[in-house]
Amino acid sequence: MTVQDIDHGWDRITRDLKILNGGSVSVGFPQEGETASPAGSKSVPFSDIVQRAVVHEFGAPKVNIPERPFMRPAFDGNKKELSLFKESVLQRFYKGLISPSRALDLLGLKHVSQIKAAINAVNSPPLKNPGPKRGKSGAINILVDTSQMRNSVQYTKELV
Repeated sequence: MTVQDIDHGWDRITRDLKILNGGSVSVGFPQEGETASPAGSKSVPFSDIVQRAVVHEFGAPKVNIPERPFMRPAFDGNKKELSLFKESVLQRFYKGLISPSRALDLLGLKHVSQIKAAINAVNSPPLKNPGPKRGKSGAINILVDTSQMRNSVQYTKELV
């Protein structure tokens, strides 16, 4: 009598778990990012977009720009949702429905959408000088003018 060893996916699971455990996702304005310029608008260096994001996130008191945070609220306000989403992604991974790379993609895309939603939600403090595009009230979203900053939010993933 001979014994036959049949692998029902254990080798794949252990290999993919090592890859996923060593992987990471960074979300925001990565150093190697690219500017997302709307059609017909002037391209802005990515470093300018990052600087603008930092100024709005933390404010610039010396030049009278108040804090208009969006990164911190996007993370802090979505911890539970991110955790639940991560669990659902892991369940799909454990069932062999998605690869480690796709799992990290899904997590990155989810948080990118949360940051963009947080940018859209910023409505105070109002702009002191809204300019002609915004009218006297400055009613258009404070952080969305050309959409370059919002559209430049990205994620990067690293697999081992």
